[in-house]
Amino acid sequence: MQLVQQDLLQPPLTRDGLRALLAQHIDDGHVGGVPVADLPSPEARDRAHEALEAAGTVPPAATEAEAAAALEASRFFQLYAEADPAVTDAAKAARTRAQVRLGAMKGIDLGLDALSLASIYFLAAIGLAVTFGVMRVINMAHGEFIMMGAYTGYTVQTLISDRTLSLIVALPLAFAVTFGAGVVLYRLVIRHLTHRPLETLLATFGVSIALQQLAKNIFGTQARPLTSPPGWRGRSRSTT
Repeated sequence: MQLVQQDLLQPPLTRDGLRALLAQHIDDGHVGGVPVADLPSPEARDRAHEALEAAGTVPPAATEAEAAAALEASRFFQLYAEADPAVTDAAKAARTRAQVRLGAMKGIDLGLDALSLASIYFLAAIGLAVTFGVMRVINMAHGEFIMMGAYTGYTVQTLISDRTLSLIVALPLAFAVTFGAGVVLYRLVIRHLTHRPLETLLATFGVSIALQQLAKNIFGTQARPLTSPPGWRGRSRSTT
């Protein structure tokens, strides 16, 4: 009925109604050019009705096949209308509270993400400031050393299946690996460029590019997961 009201379908015609309509227009053993002997076939009845429609003999109407096709191509939704305004108001209030809670949780989540990212940038900035203030060295590979510690944690987790134990091992090992890499960088590069900030900037920038390419060759370009222990499932996964 809704399809008819929206001009998406002609008024439907039942099987019995179609037979009665065709019986009224039998002319010389034919209906719309279709022999009466063929009318037991549904397809023949539809052809006869379409011929009568085209000739203007009968008003337009949808056959059962056309109605079924229109229903199949349409989507229907049932609207629930509550007569009691108290129920409607309570439902609206509950929805509003749920939306407020959801917005608050999203805000807290974004705030924690921002704090986490800011702490990483703060750590990098403090490291650069301390290095330059004490040694007068601009270390452009400082971020790659942080990356080295993160990949150390990922490597430990691939070797130790127990997430809690792997985290206990990875934390001091990341410091040790990064410390060792810093000593190697100082011995091989920085000590030969003492009191020459521009040369150390260029040299450590080259080391930065080399460390990035080395990490890509070993671990690939996809982000690697660093999974937290089971008791820390509030924020279960992060990536290096």
